Amino acid sequence: MQAMPKKKHRFLLRRAPSLLGAGILLLLAAALLVLSKEVGDGVREGLSICTNVVIPSLFPFMILSSFLALSPLSELISRPLSPITRRLFHLPPELGATVLMSFVGGYPVGAKTIASLVREKKLSQETAARMLCFSVNAGPSFLIGTVGVALLGSPRLGWILLFAQIVSAFLIGGIVSRRAKISRGETGGVGLPFSAAFVEAVSGAASGMFGLCAFITAFSGILALLRSSGVLSGIVCLLAKIAPSSLADPNLFEALLGGLLEVTSGCVAAAGLKGDLPFVVISLLISFSGVSVIFQVASCLRGSGVRLSPFVLSRFAHAFLTSAIAYPLYLKWGREVMTALGTAARLSLEVSPTSVLRALCILAMCAILLLTASTAPLQAKK
Repeated sequence: MQAMPKKKHRFLLRRAPSLLGAGILLLLAAALLVLSKEVGDGVREGLSICTNVVIPSLFPFMILSSFLALSPLSELISRPLSPITRRLFHLPPELGATVLMSFVGGYPVGAKTIASLVREKKLSQETAARMLCFSVNAGPSFLIGTVGVALLGSPRLGWILLFAQIVSAFLIGGIVSRRAKISRGETGGVGLPFSAAFVEAVSGAASGMFGLCAFITAFSGILALLRSSGVLSGIVCLLAKIAPSSLADPNLFEALLGGLLEVTSGCVAAAGLKGDLPFVVISLLISFSGVSVIFQVASCLRGSGVRLSPFVLSRFAHAFLTSAIAYPLYLKWGREVMTALGTAARLSLEVSPTSVLRALCILAMCAILLLTASTAPLQAKK
């Protein structure tokens, strides 16, 4: 008689994760039905961010970085950078162009290029995991144009953030590479003909951009759902109560939590804080990059066999190092140019039907290009 309750108890324990997941999904479905307007506004905001910020600033760099990595130009550009790649990062000299574009292109560009080299058997999984720790960075266009000018009111502040991020990445790269050895089997370059490299670069950039915008839009909707349901405000109020009185600002915690999910939304929220907090919070967020970027990197690495855990751990070190380097520079050269940050003169992301339609059209074209690229080999075999 006592065996039956034990079996039932074990059955419930085994099924607990599935039951919990099903319950969460039901709650999310109910919340989406009740708060459909608010979630729709969040999705439209995400599409607007993609159209006005992400696609114009990242798509050309994604094409350029992939083209440089896949074409014979990779060796030409990498040659002057070989002292850094070999002595500091312990990488093959041919990877200089990949490292350079990871600092210039923006968050997913480095991960996308590294993943393509792994799939082409030109880079080992261990070296790729090490490179990810310092090759996923915010681009100059985002830091100087979007963050510096539009959010903080001065390009000088953007340059300070860019310099601090590069120094932080170099330090992390030197630390994780101090005992690494250059493998002779790693060449870093694929050496495709220019025409084939361009086609591969465009299709790869379309794939990356489609996934990037999908994640940004999804996390914008999730953030809107958390705000509208009161979950975010509840967490913010709890953190504000237990925090020191000097940091007990609900807007501060809302910016931090929003930035942990999606970096652009967090930076926009942080720009409305008072005093030095906007710069400090943004310097943390841009190097951590948010869960959305981590998911984007995971999407780029899917099927490559590259471990993601070192990259995730390095995000925390990257964030604190960047902030520690940037803040003294800000006190010396940036504080006097900081404008009134509590005003509405920040990043203008108007959510209009035109911008949303434009974003949907761009994503549709990316999907068509991907579909065409995937069906072309099948048609060639026939």
